[in-house]
Amino acid sequence: MEPRGGDRRMRAIGVAAGLATALLWGSWAVVSRLGVLGALDPWDISVLRYLVSTAVLAPVLLRRGAISRRGVLGVPWRAVAALSLTGGPPYMLVVLTGLGMAPASRHAVFGSGMMPLLTLAFSALLLSERPSAVRIAGTALATAGVVLTVLHGLTASEARLGFGEALFFLSAVLWAGYTVASRIWQVPALPAVAILSLVGAVLLIPVYLSLVGPRFLAAPAVEILGQAVFQGLVTGLLATFLYMRAIEILGPARASLFVALVPPIATVSAWPILGERPGLVTLAGVALVSLGMVVAVGRR
Repeated sequence: MEPRGGDRRMRAIGVAAGLATALLWGSWAVVSRLGVLGALDPWDISVLRYLVSTAVLAPVLLRRGAISRRGVLGVPWRAVAALSLTGGPPYMLVVLTGLGMAPASRHAVFGSGMMPLLTLAFSALLLSERPSAVRIAGTALATAGVVLTVLHGLTASEARLGFGEALFFLSAVLWAGYTVASRIWQVPALPAVAILSLVGAVLLIPVYLSLVGPRFLAAPAVEILGQAVFQGLVTGLLATFLYMRAIEILGPARASLFVALVPPIATVSAWPILGERPGLVTLAGVALVSLGMVVAVGRR
C-alpha cells in the first residue's frame, strides 16, 4: 500500500533532518579534533558547549512550570536522568577525550560506524522492534561503507589500537542508548535539547570552575569563539534538535543510520581543513553508505 501524501511529506522531513544532522556531525569530528589538539582540552570544550547552549535556551528553561517536581518541560525525571547519562556530559567527555588520543578515522570505525548496529540491537531488545530484512540489509551496507572508507587508513597505519578506540566504542554505546531512551519516553526535539544543555551546565560547569576556574579564557580568542559557536550552537542545539526530529519521524533504528554518513562527510570536510584528500576507496565507501541509507530509510 502506497504511503499517503502526509506520510510521504513527514518522511521527507525526517530524511532531510537526518541528512542535515550527518552533515553537521561530520564537520564536528574535524572541528573537535582541531580543538583538542589546540589550546583547549575536552573539559574546556564541553563547558563552552553547555555554557552557550544553556544561555540560548534560558528563556525556555526559565518559563514558569518548565522545571517542576514531575520533571523538565513535561519530561519525567527518570527520562531526564536516562537522557543525561547517555547523551550528556559523559558522552561529550568520552568522545572528546578519545579524539585527543586517537585519529578521527578511528572514531569513524569504533564510534560513528558502530552506532547504527548498536541502535538496531538496542531497539530490538528494549523496544521489541523486529527489523525487517530490508532494514538489516541497509544497515549492513552502510556499515560496510564505513569500514571501507577507513580500511586503507587502518591497514596503512602502524599505530596500535589503544584506549582512544575503546573510548570511541563506549561513546557509540552511550549514544545508541540515548537514541533509544528518547524513543521510549517519546521525548520531543526541543525538550530533549534543553535537557541535555541544562543538565550539562548544572553538573559540569560548577565542578569545572571549582577545580580550575575559567581556564579556557587563557586560550586564543579565535579558538574560544570558534568552539563556543560550533559546539554550543551548531552541534549542541541545531544538530541535536534535527536528530531528535529524525527520531520522532523515522524511529531510532532508521534515524541512527544517518550517523553512518558522518565518517565520509568528515573525510570530505577534512580535505580543505586538514589537507587530507579523499581517494577512490573513500568515494566507494560514500557510495555504499548512501545506498545503505536509501535502502533502510526508504522502506517501512
